[in-house]
Amino acid sequence: MDITNVCAYCRVSTDTKDQENSFENQKTYFEREINKNPNYSLIKIYTDRGISGTSLSRREGFNELLRDAGLDVVKVGKEQVYIVSKERKPLFNLILVKNTSRFARNVEVITIIRKLRSNGVYIQFLDIDLTTQKDDYEFVLNLFLNFDQQDSIDKSKKVKFGHYESARKGAIFTNTRIYGYEYTPKKQVLKIIEEEAIVIRHIYDLYVTKGFGCRKIINWLDENGYKTREGKRFGKTSIFKILSNEKYCGDLVRNKYDTGVVLNKTRPKLRPRKEWIIHEDRVPAIIERLLFEKAQEIRSSRSDKTRGIYLGHSDFAGLIKCGKCGATYHSDFNGGKSFYKCSTKKTRGIKVCDNINVTADYVYDSLEALQGGGLYETFQNNKAIQTDLLLEVRERIVTNLEKDNLDDVLAKQKELTVLENKKAKLLDLFLNDSFDKERLVEKNQLLERDIERVKNEIAELSKERPTYLADIDDINSIIAKIRTLGIKKFFSKEEIVDNIKSMVVTRDEMAPQNPFISFELKFFDEINRYITKYSNQSQGRTDLLQLHYTEDRVKD
Repeated sequence: MDITNVCAYCRVSTDTKDQENSFENQKTYFEREINKNPNYSLIKIYTDRGISGTSLSRREGFNELLRDAGLDVVKVGKEQVYIVSKERKPLFNLILVKNTSRFARNVEVITIIRKLRSNGVYIQFLDIDLTTQKDDYEFVLNLFLNFDQQDSIDKSKKVKFGHYESARKGAIFTNTRIYGYEYTPKKQVLKIIEEEAIVIRHIYDLYVTKGFGCRKIINWLDENGYKTREGKRFGKTSIFKILSNEKYCGDLVRNKYDTGVVLNKTRPKLRPRKEWIIHEDRVPAIIERLLFEKAQEIRSSRSDKTRGIYLGHSDFAGLIKCGKCGATYHSDFNGGKSFYKCSTKKTRGIKVCDNINVTADYVYDSLEALQGGGLYETFQNNKAIQTDLLLEVRERIVTNLEKDNLDDVLAKQKELTVLENKKAKLLDLFLNDSFDKERLVEKNQLLERDIERVKNEIAELSKERPTYLADIDDINSIIAKIRTLGIKKFFSKEEIVDNIKSMVVTRDEMAPQNPFISFELKFFDEINRYITKYSNQSQGRTDLLQLHYTEDRVKD
């Protein structure tokens, strides 16, 4: 009897009593069910408490599970990349999860699942009776991940709305570590701690009246024996925070920061000042308002002098390509303005390559167009064309199969197409409220069984031609994927960048003084592979979406 090494994964997103009970119930359930199955050997139950389903990087239990599954977690810039380890073998072959939302609400997890499959590790979602061992698992899983992700986004919006309303009412919402004050969360009250307030007044006086910089202020505080609340030396960040906090002059400022997109939980970013909600004299003041305003003027004038310094960082490293020489575009600065420039042009001069520069604003505007519906429209406009091309390629493959079985194979292939069309229409019927979620799962499972049966029959008829058969299966999967594209109309910047193979910069033929960007999308590479393999046509175009903006470009 073959024994399957099994693990399970449990997660709850908050630390409430109800969630604690849910957490323990999940663990008990898996221990009971796995030990009950004589074919299973339980390796470990991995857990995460109080962690959101949309934030993958902070889930220690989840990342430990992936490591034990033979994946390495590699940090590339701000992102985590998962690759199959060459040194470690998986400790298990099957991961049991109660439902899709327990595993992750982030649709980006599909990439991780593909890596697990390639390493012989599969996931079974018990609520929808779905295993990733099936070749066509992605249709249903993508559907439910989208539902789970949307649910998380909706909840996040409700929380943000609650914070916004409390901000309008002037509720004091801050952490208990704010220097100079004692904060009582239940009463939402700040009370001045006088011994700390003295330090704050010294810092503003040194900065505004005596013209000290940050380093000189820190040295002065050291020499005079002033420490942080934890008894440590003041640091540069602490000084900057004190010099920029409006509470010290009596103002409560809410809605000042954007906490980032739901999926990536990025660091807070400063909102435009017009979006701030300001309540004057809401907090006990430690310094005069005039002194605070003078400090902000000094900070602003000093920061202007540092603008234009090259930071060497690009959100699009390696993605922007020169349409003239093929080299990569690198980020640069000119007079405080960020732009991208062909690396050949930068190192060897315009005699070798004179392609146009493109500003960072131009690139971001182009991406925003993709985020705001451009990518969705591209998929929608090209679904029919790409499907027809693949169907034509599939027919060509079929003609290469044994002549004796040709008619039978064609008949089965048509039957498969009918079943796939029915499956593709399930989503539309569900979204039109034709039936509920449970009925959707039931109908989909019936169709999957029929599709699997027909595929096996085709395999039997064509067993002497495994290469053709494998290609037909791949093409069927691609066609199914194409037909489900476009469910989402709007994407995050990170999702867009993940879908882009490259951004090719050329000059606009109609207006050569302006740039022109062609976006090459990764998805169409799969299609082109089969078109070039079996078709007489030249390689299909991947630059299906081209965005064009007119702007003042950076001078060459």
